[in-house]
Amino acid sequence: MAVETVHVERDVLAANASRDGEPLAWKEEYHTIIEDPETADSELADIGSVTEFIDNTTFDDSYIVIVQNGMQSDPDLVLDAISRLENGLNIEISIDAPRMGGDDLITHSLLIRITDLEDGVPETITVDIEGYV
Repeated sequence: MAVETVHVERDVLAANASRDGEPLAWKEEYHTIIEDPETADSELADIGSVTEFIDNTTFDDSYIVIVQNGMQSDPDLVLDAISRLENGLNIEISIDAPRMGGDDLITHSLLIRITDLEDGVPETITVDIEGYV
């Protein structure tokens, strides 16, 4: 399994995406799987780093997991580990927070490209985010 990530300090989902488009509340979490370029085009906003990440994805071999949460703008989401479950994956994420931070609330997005020639796209994904301040 090969993994690459990009963290974006904003909501990467398009206005017409499957999530309702409202900003995420404090500690609210959301995740989804993008399995093909058509879904990526319809679900994701046209944002430079996101578009580049999607364009560099070979969906025949890979898929993308989008993990989002609501928290202050200063911390970042960091992928710690991915482990296999019977029908899917468990993704562990930590929050890399500076000592001092603002009091604002934004939606953070972590895009995880997974290339798994052994199992392909999982049926289920669980996500654990630790380290809220």
